[in-house]
Amino acid sequence: MGVTKVKHHLRFRQVHLDFHTAGSIPGIGEEFDAEEFARTLKEAHVDSVTCFSRCHHGWLYYDSKHFPERVHPNLKNRNLLKEQIEACHKYDIKVPVYTTVQWDEQIAKEHREWLVSDPSGAPFGQPVFKPGFYRNLCLNTGYVDYLKEQVADVLECLGTVDGLFLDILNIKPCCCPNCVKEMQERGMNPEDETERYEFAQIVMDRFKQDMTQFIHKLQPGCPVFYNVGFISSRHRNALDAFTHLEIESLPGGSWGYDHFPVTARYTRTLGLDFMGMTGKFHTDWGDFSSFRNPAALEYECFKSLAYGGKCSIGDQLPPDGKISAPVYDLIGKVYKQVEEKEPWCDHVTPVAEAGILIPEEFMRAGTPLVTEELNGAVKLFTQIGIQFNVIDSREDFCKYRLLVLPDKIPAEEGLEGKLEDFLQKGGKILASYHSGMTREGKAADWMPADYLEEAPYSPDFVVMKGELGKGVYEDTEYVMYGKAARVKAKDGAEELLLVNVPYANRTWDHYCSHRHFPSSGTYGYPGAVRKGEVIYFAHPIFGTFQKYGCGWIKTMVENAVDLLLKERLVAYTGPSTLEVVLEDQTEEKREILHLLHYIPQRRAEELDILEDVIPLYEIPVSIKEGENPFVGVKIVPEGRELPFTKKEGRVEFVVPEVKGHAMVEISYQGKE
Repeated sequence: MGVTKVKHHLRFRQVHLDFHTAGSIPGIGEEFDAEEFARTLKEAHVDSVTCFSRCHHGWLYYDSKHFPERVHPNLKNRNLLKEQIEACHKYDIKVPVYTTVQWDEQIAKEHREWLVSDPSGAPFGQPVFKPGFYRNLCLNTGYVDYLKEQVADVLECLGTVDGLFLDILNIKPCCCPNCVKEMQERGMNPEDETERYEFAQIVMDRFKQDMTQFIHKLQPGCPVFYNVGFISSRHRNALDAFTHLEIESLPGGSWGYDHFPVTARYTRTLGLDFMGMTGKFHTDWGDFSSFRNPAALEYECFKSLAYGGKCSIGDQLPPDGKISAPVYDLIGKVYKQVEEKEPWCDHVTPVAEAGILIPEEFMRAGTPLVTEELNGAVKLFTQIGIQFNVIDSREDFCKYRLLVLPDKIPAEEGLEGKLEDFLQKGGKILASYHSGMTREGKAADWMPADYLEEAPYSPDFVVMKGELGKGVYEDTEYVMYGKAARVKAKDGAEELLLVNVPYANRTWDHYCSHRHFPSSGTYGYPGAVRKGEVIYFAHPIFGTFQKYGCGWIKTMVENAVDLLLKERLVAYTGPSTLEVVLEDQTEEKREILHLLHYIPQRRAEELDILEDVIPLYEIPVSIKEGENPFVGVKIVPEGRELPFTKKEGRVEFVVPEVKGHAMVEISYQGKE
């Protein structure tokens, strides 16, 4: 029996309130004041707060009927969670309930047979003598029955809840007896790590579907989210188990500022409401008494709004339970602005002309969504101002004018035909390196070049010329750091760029200068080839751009995009640090243009810092008119009308100021 799909509409201003508290700390919750707690949240414009039933240390924070021995040994108020919920409800603040899934220090100590095992039989993850509770519990053991009992206990003790946030769902190639046995029964090879990853994905999908079905039997329609921090194309397998999505993406820790844009641009294509989760911490979770720079917190929240998401800010309640007034002063100043912007950010859909395909979909289970080449593609297309989504192969390609295949999108059987159909219907494709090739190296029929072998030299040199060379020194060689595929142009294809080879490859006994040999000026193979509406680059341009940020790569890709698209959906004049995102608010008959100008800098060794807001002035913008004519332009939420003109099917106007974040409403006539 499958899961009955439930969709949950999120509020805009959430706090995720961690409460991972060691059993050795005394006086847990003794300073908690329910009225002060809820009032502080309300005054900070918070309208939803996730509070804890159970933490990674394995302790409970409510008066459990079935697991009284698991209640934190020093919890002064056994009704802490219940009082948090009741007080917040008086102020119309929702309280989703948190429970951990795969990290539980108490369970890990008492039930080693439930832990994920490595090939040696040892528990996977945290060493015994290293601080932390990072030992993964296997979801193919009796632990799942225990977890269900604990979730049922929460619902029995608390009654109807505003949602359940189930944390830590990790894909690990487990070698425990249960996993090995079931793999053998399925005809899978447990000695093969790749197959263990695939089986771990099966176990994870099964768990989510089963758990949501269990929860919805106890509380029909209960909002449910499973958190792993890295939403990916594999979420499709069990998407019905989710009622909404939350993107954990703190700029510190293992995420950084590159993670959220990629993940959010994919998540927003999945059909569920979502929120972006940052933190008030300077670094990462559990960073007590630290504060995020106000400009950084604004940027992270406003970026989520621009991508069509809601906002969540992580905090951690101190062990004594007393909420921090300074923390909520910081949060409140940002959430006051979010509240003012909300009417233009709800029920929106992205307006996109391009779709960038996900390499992760074609790699083994456990591969993160944010691969090097995808990261580079998202960064590059953001900087050149193209409106795009990140998509998987199950997306409707006909939504887009251009599809981008970054470096490693193989021409697998189903995808090859779908791309051929896309081209026949007038679509355009930009591909690079191994994209468009089978895993055996055969090019798809629609590709403009055939694969011969990996290039014999690296680095090599692309000769900039013609349409792709505009904006750089033409007829000049530019080094390409990533090793190319040596290809041959097909009949009827045009070589847009040529590659010259170096004198030799650098070796220990045969080298020149500090880094590599210079160009010999000898032609080697094509660098870019076009046939019809497909342009192919032989180098891994997107992975290279992620590594080195080469301006010439960005220029030649931008030129290729303009060759294919002819006209952009949104055109503007501004620095590459300005991000422009267009959303459609159909019910309100308007499009919303977001302009973001914040510049994170690597001012510290371990993380990027965002401290200053540098305003921009007088930004010219031109937007292509759709089926419904545009009738008005204004800055929101201020309501300031902007003069505009129409020319050749486009509306043109000037945004007077972008101070961090600006929103422009472009209203249109609806269909009668």
